[in-house]
Amino acid sequence: MFLAYYLPLFADAQGLSISDIGRLFMLNGLIIIYLGPVISIFAKKKIKNDRLALVIGSAGWAFSLIIFAITGNIVGLVLTLIVMAMTEGFCVVAQNDYFLNLKAVKEIGEDVAVSYFEITAKVAEIIAPIIFGWVLIMGATKGMWTFGIAILVVTLLFFIISNVKEISNVKNIKEANNSE
Repeated sequence: MFLAYYLPLFADAQGLSISDIGRLFMLNGLIIIYLGPVISIFAKKKIKNDRLALVIGSAGWAFSLIIFAITGNIVGLVLTLIVMAMTEGFCVVAQNDYFLNLKAVKEIGEDVAVSYFEITAKVAEIIAPIIFGWVLIMGATKGMWTFGIAILVVTLLFFIISNVKEISNVKNIKEANNSE
């Protein structure tokens, strides 16, 4: 949402030309393309759990918004884009791996599950400008702080809920093995 909806508005308000705004998009893309695979390989070696990589990635996206909230200037915008690109470089891979390894995905099949995933992503893209506009009603700085903190809270909830569910699944597996 930040890249697609807010960056052009903020950069234009700061007096950047269309060409400079395009360069910011290219900077983000180049970091994803060139650093993404390196970061992804490094993260795969260091972080064995895709769920933990998702949590770290979500925290990275939240941190990037908080960077912008703290600075509120072009330098902060560039730092935000760099952190977002680096995060996307490894988190999207972890997201896909985590999703494809879910029990429900295995039950309904990857093709059907990926189609549901894509539909959900498209709905999120439709809703995103509304949410982002609502956040920015608070003002750019306060809105970014609020959004960054909200992402951290949702990430923490995901981590707790998925941990509880995994612990429950492990207990069920152990009980099933013991009863055999």
